[in-house]
Amino acid sequence: MADKIAVREQAGEKSREIASVTQGEKLTDLGRVSNFVSNIHLGDSLLQGPWIEVALRDGRSGWAFAAALSPQGDRLEWLLQKKMQCFFGAELSARRNIWLNDQKQMNTESDVARQYKASMALRDAVMARLAARSEPGEADLTPDFFWLNDALPGFVVQRMDESGRVFCFADYRIWQQLARSTPGEQDDRFFDLKQQMFPFDSIESKFPVWTFQTSLEEGNSRLGAGIHLQMLKNIDEALLVCPLFKEELVADKSLILNDILDSKMSYRMAEDKIREELDQILSNPPRCLDDRDLLALQERRKLFDQPAANGIRVNLRAGE
Repeated sequence: MADKIAVREQAGEKSREIASVTQGEKLTDLGRVSNFVSNIHLGDSLLQGPWIEVALRDGRSGWAFAAALSPQGDRLEWLLQKKMQCFFGAELSARRNIWLNDQKQMNTESDVARQYKASMALRDAVMARLAARSEPGEADLTPDFFWLNDALPGFVVQRMDESGRVFCFADYRIWQQLARSTPGEQDDRFFDLKQQMFPFDSIESKFPVWTFQTSLEEGNSRLGAGIHLQMLKNIDEALLVCPLFKEELVADKSLILNDILDSKMSYRMAEDKIREELDQILSNPPRCLDDRDLLALQERRKLFDQPAANGIRVNLRAGE
């Protein structure tokens, strides 16, 4: 705890101070957490954190700045839990705690597959809650979400755009290490494929190997370079040996198809190279493609006979 902190009537620095507590005095955590964070200078440090409701020794209750307190036990984990509850609510915070405990019990490839699915579902729930959140509390304060790196091990927080919006991406280096520690090859093969999708640093991103990133938010398709066909073939091979990850592999196939079929997509390669790769896919279709996929690809292929007339930008690499 800091040398001296204020306990306030309500959460927030502007609320009336009802007590001043010095280091060594005990407070009781009453469990409630503010739904916003504050930036407060403590000594030479600027700390960001939520407020928690506490009970004083005289029986009164008030609100104290969580980052200024020193709870018994693991302080970092305690503060992470308070931040989770602040931004995502008690239910998601409790779900995260169960998930963390389950991570300690991965002995088989089935355990790894189950935990990976749970991890991605938890990540998606956290990101959905964050996207829907309207930031309350103090004006002009941009919350720092990089603490999620510690709160959600196995993920990496990265900035998505100039507004400061963030997203938690899976770190496949960590998942591959877990897979290597279990018998069986299903998890190994699956995470090998994931690393092929993100070869630069093995961290999931908006720009897999078949997309060329042009800015924080945008990229061009690399259709015509042979990558889409090769990745579809890799998915075929993985589906044969990785039934535990069938749902995820089918989703990866959809990502590749979306890159080809997106009407708003721009392409780096020349139209002859694009037509060549699409013809290769259609002439000997990977097994993971169903009839609906092939029909959509056939219709898309027709548009590349006259890309300019159909509003498709191609050959963007030539302008570099």
